Amino acid sequence: MSTKIAVTSVDKISMTGHAGNCTNYTIYTVDDKGNYEKEFIELSKKETLKFTFHADKSENPTNYLFDMDLLLTTHIGVNGVNKLAKQGVKALIVKEAPSTDEVIDKLIGGTLEVYEAMPHDHSHNH
Repeated sequence: MSTKIAVTSVDKISMTGHAGNCTNYTIYTVDDKGNYEKEFIELSKKETLKFTFHADKSENPTNYLFDMDLLLTTHIGVNGVNKLAKQGVKALIVKEAPSTDEVIDKLIGGTLEVYEAMPHDHSHNH
């Protein structure tokens, strides 16, 4: 069985970008032995998570990323994490942003430091 992992990557090399606005991803398909294949995808603005979660008013919105098992990014809000979880996608934040291949190698090797998205206050009351 293989695992499909989407990594936000604006430049197809480094892990970058806020998942909600990101249109460029490196998609890794990792097998049980830790071998992987990768492909690059470019989504349109109407295929971004931000559009799917905020502008798509259909009863059952769809998104290419809903087919992933895992999404790795440098930034995603807690609502995005929760909405992806409802689709069976686990989203994790990686604070260090090396190349996407390094991220996957560390993930496979069990040395990747990941963080859960934390709720933040939108009220801006000071």
